[in-house]
Amino acid sequence: MKVSLKDLAQICGCSVTSVSRALKDSDTISKELREKVKSKAKELGYVPNLLAGSMRTGYTNTLAVILPDLRNPYFSLLAKYAEEYATSKGYSVFFMTTNEISEHEHDAVMKAMQKNVDGILLLPNQLDTQSIDIMNKMNFPYVLFGRIFDDIKADSVVVNDEMGGYLATKHLIEKGHSRILFLNSFMHIFSSQARFRGYKKALKEGGIPFNEEDVKYISTKIGDSEKIVEEIFSKENDYTAIFCYCDVIAFEAIFRLNKMGYAVPQDIAIASTDDIHSEIVLPIQLTSVGFDRAEYVKCAIDTLINNIKHAASPSKKEKEYVQKMIDVKLTIGQTT
Repeated sequence: MKVSLKDLAQICGCSVTSVSRALKDSDTISKELREKVKSKAKELGYVPNLLAGSMRTGYTNTLAVILPDLRNPYFSLLAKYAEEYATSKGYSVFFMTTNEISEHEHDAVMKAMQKNVDGILLLPNQLDTQSIDIMNKMNFPYVLFGRIFDDIKADSVVVNDEMGGYLATKHLIEKGHSRILFLNSFMHIFSSQARFRGYKKALKEGGIPFNEEDVKYISTKIGDSEKIVEEIFSKENDYTAIFCYCDVIAFEAIFRLNKMGYAVPQDIAIASTDDIHSEIVLPIQLTSVGFDRAEYVKCAIDTLINNIKHAASPSKKEKEYVQKMIDVKLTIGQTT
């Protein structure tokens, strides 16, 4: 039989209001009674009615975090920090993935709103703006993180990806490389555009002419980077280094190069971005650009919580959008 607040009140010899406040650790209730109520609630298996609570307050204390793919360690680490920090702020989190498919993103946003989450943290696929248009139309609290749109005003937190591309490429140039292949992601993605700008900037500073043929656009799907590396390095070429859009692409490139008889970094040097090795023990430590992931996620969630509060108390004053950028740094590993 399900235990109610009324049952607990009768057992503890106090009012339902006192029990409710005791469970919320209110200072208006004595410490002795709070401990008694909590002990009995635990003993009897009392489960609070969150739906009823949300109907009274208008909040569910739940956030949705929508990411491209949790199989990618980069996104898994973001999910880890999101759950940890949101929990510390009194929120529960549920995760949804899109696989970079617009329809999946749209469905995820709709399902999140149907579940009455208080806000959404979205890493958009950037193929279209349908999901964002819906949230804007409904004045629904959300924050974009990792990727932004030039023509959409929104609260956002991103990484300084242009600096990341610059630092990685500059390092390769300083190591004596002038023929640098860039395995980039697709150019509709904000971070791809930014890292591309950083790559070109470093080449220009190093007096190295930019050649469009030195940039290949691929996805992070299993096999894509292996395929392009096989195509390029099975033929005669003069590349001595590769800058990879992310660590997942870099690890796959190294795997294929090793299979083809190339040694890294002796034959081909590789630099990347994400610095996954800083948080996951891996056989090879990449030279990679990273950032403080915990601070990045904290900043995004704090911005979302503020957005939620702003939406709950609308003001005639025009909203000021928060746009933050997280600094990056290069970690030199074993691949350059």
